Amino acid sequence: MSQRINLNPGDFLQNWYAVLTKPRLEGEAALRLRQQGFTCLYPRLRRSVRSARGMQIRTESLFPRYVFIQADPDVESLAPVRSTRGVAGLVRFGSIPAIVPDRVIEHIQSRIELES
Repeated sequence: MSQRINLNPGDFLQNWYAVLTKPRLEGEAALRLRQQGFTCLYPRLRRSVRSARGMQIRTESLFPRYVFIQADPDVESLAPVRSTRGVAGLVRFGSIPAIVPDRVIEHIQSRIELES
C-alpha cells in the first residue's frame, strides 16, 4: 500500500543561497531583497571597539559582503536578485547557484542568538 504525501508549494523545497553584496551594502541589499519577498538573513554581531572616545559598541557583519536568501527556484526566479540594489551577484558553482545547507544557516542563527 502506497502512502500519498501532499506538498504545498514551498514545503521543504526552499533552499538557502549566499548572495555577494557590493562593499558595505549588506544592509541595503538585505532590505531590497526582503522588499522583493525573499526571506533574508543578514547576520550581524555587536562588538566592543576601543576608539579615541573610549569603548564603543559597533554592529558588524558576521560575513562582510554576504547575506543569505531562502527561495524555491522552481516557484520564484532568482534572476531579480542580480539586479537588486547593493547586490553583486549570487555565489555560484559554474552557472548553478550554490545551495547553503540548512544546518549551516541554523548554526549561524544559533550563534547570533547566543551573542545577542
